[in-house]
Amino acid sequence: MTTKTKQETHESRWGFHSCSYETYQKLRKLNYWSFLTKKAQARHDRWYRKEPQNRVIRKTLCNELGQKIGSEVVGTAPEPKVPDLFRDSLSIQKVIEKDYRAAKFPVGKEEDVTPLSLEISAINDLYEKGLKMFDK
Repeated sequence: MTTKTKQETHESRWGFHSCSYETYQKLRKLNYWSFLTKKAQARHDRWYRKEPQNRVIRKTLCNELGQKIGSEVVGTAPEPKVPDLFRDSLSIQKVIEKDYRAAKFPVGKEEDVTPLSLEISAINDLYEKGLKMFDK
């Protein structure tokens, strides 16, 4: 015989949520940081696909009338940095997004609340790591 522990729910004026408002705010911030990591990874991938002679920064040249007449190479473009929080873990990004969506939208009955996949302590740990990394 297995026993299930009851998921803690929180009631708002719109319905029932799977976590407290403070945890929801942390999930919201983690979801945002996950999005920033995806953008940074895409920027890095675009940079990496270029051949080394094409990884340059260009300056537009204009004539005395303000018309663009060409460009000159100013220097090499640095390698874009990717934050380490979610860098190698696509699965944790999906779990955070799923938990964020579950916490964001209320349901009408307490029995219909979708439990969070992550423990509250794991969310807090990720949030603390993210604060050190993103909010400098």
